[in-house]
Amino acid sequence: MNKSAKKLLSENDLGKTNSHQAGILIPKSLVAAGVFDSLSTTVKNPRVQLRCWDSSLETYFFPNYIFYNNKYFSGTRSEYRMTGLSAYFRETGLRPGDLMIFTRTAKFEYTVDIERCNRKAAGLSEESWKQIYER
Repeated sequence: MNKSAKKLLSENDLGKTNSHQAGILIPKSLVAAGVFDSLSTTVKNPRVQLRCWDSSLETYFFPNYIFYNNKYFSGTRSEYRMTGLSAYFRETGLRPGDLMIFTRTAKFEYTVDIERCNRKAAGLSEESWKQIYER
């Protein structure tokens, strides 16, 4: 069984609010559930490149997966994010309210399916993610 989660995209996720936050927030609950991998707390802001297969475009894209963890280095941040998605968002024409479904196929590898829902997404929140238990 592959672990999956779907992300309801907000304007903030797509970079349309001119906020200072980069990329999609990954809830720690999805890391704990094994949908996304945990990253080190002993290295400041560790990052890896994910390998994602977009089934609609039949091509790979390679976002960054970062654990902003300065909480472990006298700071306050402790959050996972997926960044480097701007070109992918432009190419796919994703809009707020669309869904991205991430299905883990291997460590740091995913299949990504898109559902165009054309509804207005709520602001940035953990509730914009939903884990799917079987795919």
